Amino acid sequence: VFCALPQNISIYSGQTDSLENALYSIEPPGDGAAVSGARFSSAYAAGQYTAKLKILGFLPIKTVTIDVIEKQKLYLGGQSFGIKLYTDGVIVVGTGNFLYEGKAVNPAFEAGIRTGDRLISVNGTALSSNEQLSELVTANQGEALKFTVIRKNLKFDAVVSPIIPDGDSKYRLGLWVRDSTAGIGTMTYYNQSTGNLAGLGHSVADIDTGELMPSSQGTLVAAKITDIDKGDKGHPGELGGVFQDMNYGSILANTESGIFAKSTTDILETGTPVSIALKGEIKTGPAQIYTTLDESGPEFYDVEIVKINNNLKENKNMVIRITDQALLNRTGGIVQGMSGSPILQNGKLVGALTHVFINEPTEGYGIFIEKMLMEE
Repeated sequence: VFCALPQNISIYSGQTDSLENALYSIEPPGDGAAVSGARFSSAYAAGQYTAKLKILGFLPIKTVTIDVIEKQKLYLGGQSFGIKLYTDGVIVVGTGNFLYEGKAVNPAFEAGIRTGDRLISVNGTALSSNEQLSELVTANQGEALKFTVIRKNLKFDAVVSPIIPDGDSKYRLGLWVRDSTAGIGTMTYYNQSTGNLAGLGHSVADIDTGELMPSSQGTLVAAKITDIDKGDKGHPGELGGVFQDMNYGSILANTESGIFAKSTTDILETGTPVSIALKGEIKTGPAQIYTTLDESGPEFYDVEIVKINNNLKENKNMVIRITDQALLNRTGGIVQGMSGSPILQNGKLVGALTHVFINEPTEGYGIFIEKMLMEE
């Protein structure tokens, strides 16, 4: 029975939560005393806390995580948006050999640079674009270049001496880099209390490396859906669209739980804000998504929550099945571009659609709204 006790508890700020068993008590963080009847006072500010779970008030059983979430209402998203994201530095998306004096060489690779690395400076000069890097290589005329490189959590220097390949006239490093990306997604919510908006429910990743794109700046703009590539087993469909001249916000962060931006418009305050639901309130069964398929704007479609994963350390918190025949007829299920579509159950915002199952496009994953709010 002890193993069945929750490892993670989510509660609203200013309320109390019970483990429904008077034998247990939680010793809150700080100087707070253990609370009998397993009741934890969430007078703490919103955030994440660690507490000790005890039997009979004194015998430690396990350590639990308590997430205190502000009870709030959010404006529903559902609008399609375009993402223009510029990286912090440039990302190495590939390396390649070339011939020099008849031998295959790669100066960057030999210096320790690999696909997925981020180059943030050259000889102390911050890097911001592919063009800037090319200009620096040309201007240095073959002199050694000292790169500051970030690989996951490791930061190091790599010295590369560009060379001119056989039959060429320009100095080369032996790598390809990217400084920006763009795409279409769906907005999840607008938070009036913070002025922030959120969407996608997952990170913007580099198409070649699969790594999270570390952003330095970017914008979210309105997008018009122009066509739908219908999904099928083994073939994830996609919403096609064009960016429009309407700026929704300036990107604040690109995270594993979604993309977040500071709103630059008041047009997102439409309709009536809806209450959020914590993971403990979500049940398997009927729900709805709110998403955009054409210029008529967001509409509600019926879905079913078929599985719930309460582990907040993960982002794949729900398995969602599309049950709305009208949506199935148009898209075949979940398609790329629908990521971020709000999920509602019993009139409350419970999360966002995030991924499609490649071999079963009628199903996919969703993330809890509280997980997204924790990142905001």
